[in-house]
Amino acid sequence: QKMALINASDEVKVLLDALPYIDSEYDNPVIQSEVRSLIEQEMASMQPRDYLAHLPSPPSSLFSNNEMLSSEMERIADGQRLAPLEVSRYEVSGPPKELSRDPQAWRASLANAQAQLEHQHNRLANLELLDRYGSQAWLQQNGALFKMQSSMVATSEIASKSAEAANLKRKVAQETAAPRMGVLQNNYYQALKENQEVAVACAMLKSDVKKLKAEAESAGLVMAAQEVEQTLVEGSGLNGGTLASEVDLYAGGEVTGMEN
Repeated sequence: QKMALINASDEVKVLLDALPYIDSEYDNPVIQSEVRSLIEQEMASMQPRDYLAHLPSPPSSLFSNNEMLSSEMERIADGQRLAPLEVSRYEVSGPPKELSRDPQAWRASLANAQAQLEHQHNRLANLELLDRYGSQAWLQQNGALFKMQSSMVATSEIASKSAEAANLKRKVAQETAAPRMGVLQNNYYQALKENQEVAVACAMLKSDVKKLKAEAESAGLVMAAQEVEQTLVEGSGLNGGTLASEVDLYAGGEVTGMEN
């Protein structure tokens, strides 16, 4: 009743003893609750698996040749928040009042205004390029995405068909073995019942033997049986263990004869 799924390339051997296509206990709410409880207990005792154990360890110092990226990695490692973006350089404003008569301040403001104007020119150029070539670029991108989707769908269909074939094979195998398993299960329970009956009968016989021995002792027959056994041992050279059962039968026969 057990199926072993063993792969030579896998380190773990999985032993399945569940037959979902023929076991009818799964529909029982009590069994379902018990199964969920067992699953939760087993999962609580499982150690988390290291899925990166087969990969090489990362280098001790990332981006050692790039100061900006290195400092950014240190910021993330320290858990510091990202500083807000500086947007003041995108604003076009004159110098403050206290520098309103400073020519250098006005030159800086003028340079900033010229930079913002050039930035707007770049935005216009990008919008014109997008208007002229953007639709074709999007169509090409959509075509590439459609090819990727078709490939993934085909791979998914192959996997689904393989899984369906495996499930169908398991179903046929389990349903084919179901009658034989039913007979074996009935024989098993019948054997258990017969063993129980034999055990009960043996217990009753032991109780009767104990009772008969007690009656034999009270009637003085045990001493006589022991004398007969000793005489037979001395005369025949047999050990006492060989004659124990015969003496018991003798004592039991005498008591039965007395009762009759």
